[in-house]
This record gives sequence, C-alpha cells and structure tokens, in this order.
Amino acid sequence: MIKKRRFKSPRVLLEYLLIFIILSASIYFVRSDFFSIRFFDCKKDGFICLSSDLVLFNSLLAKNIIFTDTNKISESLLLKKIQFKQIIIKKKLPNRLSIDIISRKPAAQYLVKNEAYFIDETGFIFSPVYQIKEKIPTIIAWELESAILGNHASSNAQKALKLAGILDYAYLPFKTLTITKNGDILVSGSGWEALTSSNKNFDQQVSSLQLILRSSTIAQDGVDSNKVRVQKIDLRFEKPVVSSIYE
Repeated sequence: MIKKRRFKSPRVLLEYLLIFIILSASIYFVRSDFFSIRFFDCKKDGFICLSSDLVLFNSLLAKNIIFTDTNKISESLLLKKIQFKQIIIKKKLPNRLSIDIISRKPAAQYLVKNEAYFIDETGFIFSPVYQIKEKIPTIIAWELESAILGNHASSNAQKALKLAGILDYAYLPFKTLTITKNGDILVSGSGWEALTSSNKNFDQQVSSLQLILRSSTIAQDGVDSNKVRVQKIDLRFEKPVVSSIYE
C-alpha cells in the first residue's frame, strides 16, 4: 500500500517564513550600528577622566556593545596599567559605556638599593618614586632585597607596612622603618630608635613603645626630675631594653 505524502499547509509555511524573517531582522538589528559604542561616561577616583585616560578606551569605539566583553577588557587594561587598582565598565544601551577607574593609593615609599617605589596597602609595587614625600611612611629594604614593578614587595617589607599602620593608629610619629639583615625592623623617630621583632606581636611591641616614650615625657616634665631622653629601645625581648641619656 502506497502512503500518501502529506504536504504542509500554506499557513504553516507562512509561519516558518515569518519566524525566519523576524530572527533575521533581529540579528541584523543587534549587529547594526545602532549598538555601536559611541560615548564614554568616565570617572577616575571620583573625578571626570582626563583625555590621557580616555585614550585607553578609544579602541572600543564603533564596536558592538552587546558583544563586547567588558570584564576581559578590564583585566587586560589592569595588566598594562598597574597604577590602577580597579576598572569597572558597565554597558548603557544602546551605545554608551560607563567607566569607573580606581587608582592605587601609596601606603608607603619602598627604598631598595638606589631605587624608590610606591607600594599600596597590600604591598604591591605600582610606581617609581621620583621625589621622596615626607608625609608617606618610608620603608628601607635590606641591601640584598630587590623590587620589581608589578610585583609584591618582600614579606619583610609587608610586615614593615603592617607595623607602619599600627604605629600610625597609635599616634606614634616616625621617620623611617629599616629592615635589618635578620628581618627585624628598626623604627626611627625624632631622637629615638626602637628595634622590633618581626616574629613577635606588633601590637604588644607598639604598646610597650608607647609606655616607654610616655614615661620619658613625664620624667622630662617633672619639676624635680632630671631631663631624660630615650635614645634606643630594644623591643625584641620580654622586657624591653632601654638606653637613655640625662640632659
């Protein structure tokens, strides 16, 4: 018995044709210039971006905003511009990108041999220092340590960075933090030096330093007391060793 071939009705064929036309039109529309990137809303650290910053994104102009991978672009730019901590790119259809650049902030100046670098709060080395700034903590590396832009500073330098934060929180002004050969950290203040152990709790050592310097100040202000000036303090031991002079 021969089966009769069923032909689809003209109505079904018309529906398929309409679906094909709609899909084709949608694809054409999505890929059209209507979705080409034309504008940037760019801010850097809360301020409008300079032209030198906008140049970084010029290659995105005229690209299709829908098919642009903003995360991949951010990652690529961060590898090239290590002074930026974060680049957030958001799409604003049909043709605008919102860009927010967050720069790394110098937490300390890292002196290595004859070079100086800025490091952020994580110890990341992100920029050379062309002129030493007094208001930013200075960490002096041991003579055999090295530093490379785009990498993190040594573990000893990161410990010194942590100590700098604790000293600042305790309102103990200092000039420099010098890393010694065995990893201890020498804190240099105004007329005094304190040697700390990088293997002991920094909070406890800084508390001891506060008490010693405060006691020295009280002695100096006392009517019947000799003027005492603390010169050197060794905080590496259970009982700190203090070297003072009388004036």
